[in-house]
Amino acid sequence: LQSKYNFGNYYVGLAYNQVSDGDFEETFFAADHGHFASSAKMFYMFGLEDEDTVKLSAGMSFADFGIPQMRWDMHYGFSDGAATVADLERSELQSVVQYRFDGDLKGLSLAWLHTEFDTDFTGAPHVVNNAGAPTAATIDHHADRFYVNYIYNF
Repeated sequence: LQSKYNFGNYYVGLAYNQVSDGDFEETFFAADHGHFASSAKMFYMFGLEDEDTVKLSAGMSFADFGIPQMRWDMHYGFSDGAATVADLERSELQSVVQYRFDGDLKGLSLAWLHTEFDTDFTGAPHVVNNAGAPTAATIDHHADRFYVNYIYNF
């Protein structure tokens, strides 16, 4: 369930997702298991069985400030509870700043992704998913990534 309200060069959004019928932490088997079509998915999937996730979003274009090529998007997601991890609480803050060049550099874009994913739980964690890989349910991860993209149409 997702709702987004746009006003001018700005937006705010709210999403809610509940996972049922087992964990959905598998990203490499779309042909077998389908895609995780979650409105609450961010850098990490909030995809454990019985996990309820709420995601708040906001963003803007900098066109009102004379920089129409720049935009900023921010998301905050949180959940508390899943069938496979006792007393699970996790949250993620994500910020993305993008700049798309024009003129002679048209096609070039830069992006900075900042994410803070934090987890708290008690008891024995659900350590692996069905593919044998660690799940995001048991980690804390903070990262900054820079992306350079170039699109050339011919």
